[in-house]
Amino acid sequence: MNTGTNLLSSLLHRNCHIPSPLRRDPPKTREAGIRFQAPWGKHHPPSYRNENVASDGGAGVIQDHVLPVVMIKDPLTWMSSMCVHRYGTVLEGGGGGAGAGVCGRLVGEKGGGGGVSVTVPYAKGRVRYDNWIDLWNTWYKDWMEVTSFPRIFVRYEDLIFHAEETIKTVCDCAGGEMKNEEFRYREDSAKGEGGPHKGGNGFVNAVMKYGNETFRDAVLTRAVDRDFFRKNIDYGLMRTFGYADIHED
Repeated sequence: MNTGTNLLSSLLHRNCHIPSPLRRDPPKTREAGIRFQAPWGKHHPPSYRNENVASDGGAGVIQDHVLPVVMIKDPLTWMSSMCVHRYGTVLEGGGGGAGAGVCGRLVGEKGGGGGVSVTVPYAKGRVRYDNWIDLWNTWYKDWMEVTSFPRIFVRYEDLIFHAEETIKTVCDCAGGEMKNEEFRYREDSAKGEGGPHKGGNGFVNAVMKYGNETFRDAVLTRAVDRDFFRKNIDYGLMRTFGYADIHED
């Protein structure tokens, strides 16, 4: 959610060719060998593989034959995006107080060690996480610990600032070949402007936004939230994917 999956799909379809004569998929997919989402659902954890069939494009697909690409985003800017496009997630009381469920806060008005909890809807039910950080940590730890099948990790930031190199690497790894002499970017919002995606970033806006360090620093404005972030973020994941710590107050 809010990690660039739509942009990845759009750029792959525009620039990478992977032949697959036997498959059928919804009209939104232009390249036969590239699916717009994993057949178990792109907004679902790895435990759903071979345990769930996505309603859009998942029927009849041998899931063991699909190589998933896992998008990851800086947890700070990801939290900011989740405050704009919730994808059905619900913030709960957490620390208590009138402002406990305010997006952009990790700790409720009255404090509390667990922070502001968030509930995420999945196909088989809703799952409650202790806070945004717990959701980010758990999601990517689950994918990092997968050993039974291969997967590719792509940082959203590399898709923005090194799009051509990143797409070529993914395309080559998946057995495809680049199909254009000149790389085709996506200038408008890959999410579209309808429904929950209204107000998404186009390519130029995304470069300006995510290239601005001030934007990242301004995501958590309260000292209590910044301290909570430092105490709870998984620094192993942060180091693995090259994300800097939050600046000192």
